[in-house]
Amino acid sequence: MKLSIHNTVGKATKEQLSQLGDNWLNVECTYEQAFELITFDGVATSAELWTDNRCDANFVSRQLIMIDIDDGMTIQDLINDEFYNKYGAGFYATPSFTDRNHRFRIIFRLERKETDKERYKKIVQGLMHVYNHADVACKDATRLYYGTPKCEIREYRTALLTDDAVESLIEYVDVKEQQEIETLAAAQIAEVTKRKAESERAATEAKIDMERSIQAAEVER
Repeated sequence: MKLSIHNTVGKATKEQLSQLGDNWLNVECTYEQAFELITFDGVATSAELWTDNRCDANFVSRQLIMIDIDDGMTIQDLINDEFYNKYGAGFYATPSFTDRNHRFRIIFRLERKETDKERYKKIVQGLMHVYNHADVACKDATRLYYGTPKCEIREYRTALLTDDAVESLIEYVDVKEQQEIETLAAAQIAEVTKRKAESERAATEAKIDMERSIQAAEVER
């Protein structure tokens, strides 16, 4: 698989944050090697890129997907999770993990790399529906993920997120988006209809008031 890595180890300091846009290096390795880079060496990772600048315009491909869990779910919940046991490629605790607040990253490995960044985003959105405690901000195609040096709480698995599973996730997102579009359109039509009715009612009331005024004027004459 191909991905890009950065020499930032662990979570970036304030001084390092400004450097995270550039100096990314594409590497080709096995998933096991990538897992060690992330959970032992602790380097930051992102998508395969056209240049050393990390931005969506430079997206080439991505085969690893990570889902951030910051609250609402424990590692034991994950270990008992049917979807994870079928498709999950592992997890690792992030540096902010505590016994009371489990913060970790779920890893999924695609059966084949994804080269369409819009499809990639939909896959991530689909996984976020499966894991509704996920950080919803983490869905751009070149999102970086910090590693955890010498991580002690981790699991390496060989499972794949299969092509069929990927297509199901994308289809789910497409259906949800279409439903949202239809709901929005219906709401807009209802609002237009309401405004039209209000306008017609106002026009009718104005006409009645005018006729009454004319009648009153004729009576005075």
